[in-house]
Amino acid sequence: MRLFLPKESFSQELITIADRKIVHYVTRVMRKNSGDDFVALDNSGNEFSATISHIDRQSVQATINHSKKNTAEPKIFTTLYQALPKKMSLFEMVLQKCTEIGVSRFVPIITERTERHEINNTARLLEIMKEASEQCGRGKIPVLECPFLLSSAFKLDTGKAKFFADSSGEKIPLLLPRAPMEQTELTTFSLYIGPEGGFTEKEIEMAQKNTATIVSLGPRTMRTETAAILLSGIVHMAIE
Repeated sequence: MRLFLPKESFSQELITIADRKIVHYVTRVMRKNSGDDFVALDNSGNEFSATISHIDRQSVQATINHSKKNTAEPKIFTTLYQALPKKMSLFEMVLQKCTEIGVSRFVPIITERTERHEINNTARLLEIMKEASEQCGRGKIPVLECPFLLSSAFKLDTGKAKFFADSSGEKIPLLLPRAPMEQTELTTFSLYIGPEGGFTEKEIEMAQKNTATIVSLGPRTMRTETAAILLSGIVHMAIE
């Protein structure tokens, strides 16, 4: 069992879980008892091996055995600029799967063909990313930003490599560096995925003016959530 816990849960040698939802999960869902081990995470890249020492209805206490730096956190920082799909369930899928792949930051974007202009139930979205991070062994939960217009997103984008997905571009595998990560200066990547119907010609021109490389994911037309998962996976597999 791996759990992200608030920083106030950690003391020098003790972990105290007081959040009712987490206590319920530990005691009722996972059915943990005194003497059971688990891994606690502080969302800053550290993980703590701990043994439960006390359980009651209000709290769980555990003794820290040792700590170490998480080794599964990506070596690169990837921001996924995802055009909001019509259904929130599809955006939830993108958050879950791309968190597992290694994306560190999600920025919902509003484009000319985007029909949804806001996200709702942010608490649920954050929980999806948290659970995905726990499941895949990461040491940090990705950041979820509020929605931005595509033009505003470009102004705020500081990625060293920007990939803008469109069928008119060059195949993405041909553009990625083949050198090991320690030999390349590319450490921050920005990935842009369009909505149902894709980006417009005007938006493609805007991307090129903002130093983005237009990349193709192949000859077949993909759903927006499929494209997000595929592009994120290609970049992380190639660079990491």
